[in-house]
Amino acid sequence: MHDRLRECDVLCEIVSYRPRSDLILAYRLARLIEKTNPDVVHCHCFTMNVAGALASALAGVPSIGTVHGAIYDLDKRLRRLAYRVAGRLHRRMVTVSNYLRDELRLRAAVPSDKIEVVYNGVPVGEPNPGAAARIRAEFGLGAADFVVGSVGMLRPEKGHSDLIDAIAVARNRVPEMKLLLVGDGRCRDDLQRRAQARMLNGAVRFCPARGDVPSILEALDVFALPSHTEGLSIATIEAMTRGRPVIVTDCGGPTEIVTHEVTGLVVPPCDPSAMAEALVRMASDSRLRACLSANGRARALESFSLQRMLRHYDRLYEEVVA
Repeated sequence: MHDRLRECDVLCEIVSYRPRSDLILAYRLARLIEKTNPDVVHCHCFTMNVAGALASALAGVPSIGTVHGAIYDLDKRLRRLAYRVAGRLHRRMVTVSNYLRDELRLRAAVPSDKIEVVYNGVPVGEPNPGAAARIRAEFGLGAADFVVGSVGMLRPEKGHSDLIDAIAVARNRVPEMKLLLVGDGRCRDDLQRRAQARMLNGAVRFCPARGDVPSILEALDVFALPSHTEGLSIATIEAMTRGRPVIVTDCGGPTEIVTHEVTGLVVPPCDPSAMAEALVRMASDSRLRACLSANGRARALESFSLQRMLRHYDRLYEEVVA
């Protein structure tokens, strides 16, 4: 990200950080804020939200903080307490979904009138007609294969083990179904062993995180989000903008993107059988896929565009500075 920002002539400074040195980090950030003299400081995720709120207060500059997920930020009592303090120091707290707004209010006692919901937005890229065939060839997937894909960090709460189990069940009725998992994380080896144990050696492909996710999405027949908890899910929005039908779990933010039977299918979390049934239904009904694809793309373009998000933040910056 540092290199990409520098290419766009955005000034970047990397601040070193060691765990459990938040006060030192806050002091260093305060000095940096005093030196750069910004109009507003925008902090993201737990460490920077807390240290950044304190640093901004020390430097006398207004700040806002964005919370992207509950499992990382609000899972421990001390973190909830820290967010309560940060909520008092920040001029405004932003969550990327109504679900997270309620979590922040109930679990960290941040006042409702201080929280604003700003949905994540994604750029709308131009279709790449040759991408699907190229990606399928790269991973040994044929034109006749029904490809299910998922993009995200390979962590326990992302539910990829449930998706592997669902694929194993669904392939009994749709033997041409294949799974492409895109992402890195500590669960990769466990997931590979799980696929082997379920006799899916040739049916599951693993792909490390890479920069051409839109092209990968073009190669999918269905995008699946099996998470146990999720703040919103940018990957789901990206899939919808690319016209991919989606299946998501009812785990928080995703149901603010997807309406069951209208813009996608929604299944219970931690339920491989329900996911398998939804996958079989998608594979068996091309009219359903076409309908959900069209509705989902329209929904994503209307409510989750990058320009909509930027306009919202522009207004928020102006209000905070004023």
